[in-house]
Amino acid sequence: MATVKKTSKAAPKKAVAKAKPVKKTTKKVPALPVVMMTPFWNIRDNGDAYKVSISIPGLSKKNVKIEVNGPILTVSSEKEAAASKKDKQFVVKEYHYSAWSKSVALPQAVADEPVSVKYKDGVLKIELEKI
Repeated sequence: MATVKKTSKAAPKKAVAKAKPVKKTTKKVPALPVVMMTPFWNIRDNGDAYKVSISIPGLSKKNVKIEVNGPILTVSSEKEAAASKKDKQFVVKEYHYSAWSKSVALPQAVADEPVSVKYKDGVLKIELEKI
């Protein structure tokens, strides 16, 4: 059996470093770009046609591709942009690329070409005639 020896001396205190206060800054952190995987859409059966509404804010009509193959509707987009910002000592170049594709099998075949395609306030509206 081991014996424990008692001493009257207290253990030496260790020096504890004080934490420095955090400096408040007024620097603005740049906002991160919103990443859109695939947009949401509404498809309505209007009797003789399907009306499709797709929310695609920030895209232009020229960046959107619409394909119809029988009852399959595919809407896709591809967009790229580059920006540069000059500073005293360096140049920062930022590059952004986004692409998505979404397909749906409609209950009935539709004409190969949409009846109308309109884009306003970030909403793409497509009308497809049933055959």
